[in-house]
Amino acid sequence: RHNTTKRTPQVVADSLALHRIAQRLRARRFAKGALRLDNARLYFTLDASGRPVAAAPYVQQEANRLVEEFMLLANARAAALVSDAFGDHAVLRCHPPPSERKMRELEAAAKALGVEIDVGSAGESILDAPASCPRARLQTAEPSRRAPSSSTRPAPRPRR
Repeated sequence: RHNTTKRTPQVVADSLALHRIAQRLRARRFAKGALRLDNARLYFTLDASGRPVAAAPYVQQEANRLVEEFMLLANARAAALVSDAFGDHAVLRCHPPPSERKMRELEAAAKALGVEIDVGSAGESILDAPASCPRARLQTAEPSRRAPSSSTRPAPRPRR
């Protein structure tokens, strides 16, 4: 058995530092228009035969939000690295901007329910989207299977 009591204060200090960073990242995302979607999730207790006997709501803990924030950051940074390395040949998932008409309909529906929402920032990027995102192309090693493209150059090797 390892003695962890000497390391515990450092683990606590590091965890609290990560928590503060995650809070700042989250605040920045929401200041830039991020949308928070909370879907109710239930957990069930099953009896020996597998039938549900009880249900309780899942409550997201602060640790879950910390992990979520760093996962979002890692995904954004990975996309930026791929974009930088492969330029126009990068294959990235890009969400289209929301429909302006639908956003106005949402705003009107919410207002009818007495909820004021600002849809003015809808579609703005949380982090700067890689420039290659709208023109991403998929190419394979075999020219006969290459996706249509305005470029006939082979995909470049990642820059190091």
